Amino acid sequence: MLTAKTILDDFDRLGLVGSDSMQQTLQLRRPDSGALVDLVMGALDRALQSTTFIHTALDLMDDASFDKVACDAWRMSRDGHWSEVLADVLDAAGLQSPSIFADDWDRLLNLARARQGRRLYQRDAAWRALDSATVSDWRRQLEHEQACDGTGRERAIALLYSRRSEAAHDAWKRLFPEETEQAGAWLMSAGYALENGGMRALHTELPFHIDFGRTSLTMMRQA
Repeated sequence: MLTAKTILDDFDRLGLVGSDSMQQTLQLRRPDSGALVDLVMGALDRALQSTTFIHTALDLMDDASFDKVACDAWRMSRDGHWSEVLADVLDAAGLQSPSIFADDWDRLLNLARARQGRRLYQRDAAWRALDSATVSDWRRQLEHEQACDGTGRERAIALLYSRRSEAAHDAWKRLFPEETEQAGAWLMSAGYALENGGMRALHTELPFHIDFGRTSLTMMRQA
């Protein structure tokens, strides 16, 4: 009988080429979609050659299952556990369920500073769930910091992506005192454009505005 453990054990033993983890993941879901939770949870403490089938399992989960996995992964990270799979789950949560981080935004900030994870652009989306009290506190800290580097820089980036226009504007000016092409690309990536001396939101919810022009490519190379 196919189980989550069977899939993970086969992948550990046979590797990416020898196993059929993707097909097995799809097969596992058919009789019991809840089995995908067991698959991802079982992978959190394994060193996998590839996590493509884990990403598929996350995509196939219903919202309740995803939230359970994301909350458990966040709790494990706070208890000192870490793995690439766990990082991938947290990165996905940044897009799909950012509210799970609300109990410890400072920890997420420290993870961002440590560059822990492979898809940090997804985790940046989590900052849109920052609560008003945290936004106000971080703006005060940013105002009193001598230099915008280290944790201060990550805090400014978080505020830029927070979807709070005043906080985003202050953070952007702190990150980029001069309006260079790179500064404009960062602003666009957060979902804003300059207009009449202020900022205009490019959309309402998602903090992404994809620009595949030369400026954005340069920005990504320099990140």
